[in-house]
Amino acid sequence: MAITHYLTATPIDPPVRSPAGSSGPTVGYYGTARMHPYDARKIILVPYPYHPDEGVYEFYREDIRAAENSSEVANEDGDIITVMWLQIRSGAHAVNLKSFTVGR
Repeated sequence: MAITHYLTATPIDPPVRSPAGSSGPTVGYYGTARMHPYDARKIILVPYPYHPDEGVYEFYREDIRAAENSSEVANEDGDIITVMWLQIRSGAHAVNLKSFTVGR
């Protein structure tokens, strides 16, 4: 499935909220966040600005410590895409889906 398909998926609604009393080290990720296509406990983050080499990230919502809207950009079709800065709990388990060419 193309990375751009995830950009047309449902935006995160309601907004991601940090768990009460959450603290500790975090790691920041920058991109366009969308609801996971089949698991409501997860989100998909497409790195900005569409870096195909970085792949697509999959995080559990409970591991997000902070979420902040950073900017809005328009895609080739004129649709507005919100770019976010997510702070993910250090040590959380996540998935990085990357495409590659076999044999290289």
